[in-house]
Amino acid sequence: AASVDPLGAIHRFRKPTLILHPGKDEVVPRSHAADFLHASGAKIKEKVVIAGADHTYTSIEWESEVIERTAKWFRNYL
Repeated sequence: AASVDPLGAIHRFRKPTLILHPGKDEVVPRSHAADFLHASGAKIKEKVVIAGADHTYTSIEWESEVIERTAKWFRNYL
């Protein structure tokens, strides 16, 4: 049976890595974002917590911040 190892996979990924996490995620603990940041094999990496956001970024403000930060990251690093 195949196993899934997300932290192992991100460790092998070397390209610039942006990790966005909602500040009030009710499903995934904030520690997971820190674990991914620590496990990342990238030299350029950043973790951003979107203050107040829930798991699915249900407000236009939160969604807009995710889109803006992602687009800026792409322009800078990809």
